[in-house]
Amino acid sequence: MIITKLTGGLGNQMFQYAIARSLAYINNSEFKMDISYYETQDLRKYELNCFNIIEKFATEKEVKKSKSYKSKPYRLLFKILRLPSKHLTNHYKEKMVFNFDPDIFKIKNDIYLDGYWQTEKYFKNIREIIREEFTVKSKPNEQNSEILNEIQNSNSIAIHIRRGDYVFNPIIQEIHGLCSLEYYKNGLEILKEKVSNPRIFVFSDDSHW
Repeated sequence: MIITKLTGGLGNQMFQYAIARSLAYINNSEFKMDISYYETQDLRKYELNCFNIIEKFATEKEVKKSKSYKSKPYRLLFKILRLPSKHLTNHYKEKMVFNFDPDIFKIKNDIYLDGYWQTEKYFKNIREIIREEFTVKSKPNEQNSEILNEIQNSNSIAIHIRRGDYVFNPIIQEIHGLCSLEYYKNGLEILKEKVSNPRIFVFSDDSHW
């Protein structure tokens, strides 16, 4: 079995699902999601239930087993050969964030995936499957349908402005930075030069700003 740990918001969850789906497809094995992270979270929640995915959740017992050390013969062999003990566990942590790790495809069953896996290289082999499973279950309401119609029938440009925890959490701000108002203004000026009569649609967690 392949178990993938879900953390973060919707985007992160989609990447974490996709890599597990890909490895399960390659190995013809079952995969489940560990969503225990959200039991102690106020800012984020599990959100993949809006999609037509394979939705199976790992139990606490399954998670513990998948992260445990391998059998006694393996431990003895590694001790004799003086090999790093990290290879004795099925807990596979992402080596470097934002970098592709081809070794992931050497993995077979019984693995616990722990990372963000933010590249399409992990699941481009099942691109069409992922696109199909990431379709939304419910149809848009009347208000969203009207906006969708406007987007489809204009030279639409989407601007995503994330603030939220980027503003009030100094640790996250230090990692990701924060774009200024001038950044967005300069971007709009460049777009106006390239797109005729653009219609701007803003998506944000801080619409007042």
